Amino acid sequence: MRLKDETVLFSELRHGRRYCLSPYLLETIESADALWRAYGADELVITSGVEIDAWHTRASEHWQGNALDGRIRNLPGVTVHRRADGTYYHKDRDGRLPDLRADMMARWGPDYRVIIEGHHMHWDNKPERIYRPVRR
Repeated sequence: MRLKDETVLFSELRHGRRYCLSPYLLETIESADALWRAYGADELVITSGVEIDAWHTRASEHWQGNALDGRIRNLPGVTVHRRADGTYYHKDRDGRLPDLRADMMARWGPDYRVIIEGHHMHWDNKPERIYRPVRR
């Protein structure tokens, strides 16, 4: 597993607060990496975590440290493309992304939400959900 950079785990100081990744999400990293490898990737690359940036809306779980994004273009059969308007979309030649999503959800349970987005797989856990440890 590789982090895009250190901002995945810690954000810069904003409004007098420093944000860090939730322990609920930290425990998903190892199992997500194992799943990525099982689906043929060399490794999981986490591209977004606690970043407070223009890409994530104020309602995003990333701002609170409750979300991660994993790169999908390093999975066999998946290509990512950019539209003229700057948004992304992917092509999944083998149709395996829904299977990966289902495996992630089955492994982590109902407290976690997993979404296939344009150029990454997003997963989050809201603190108000009942916490159950993830299966590794």
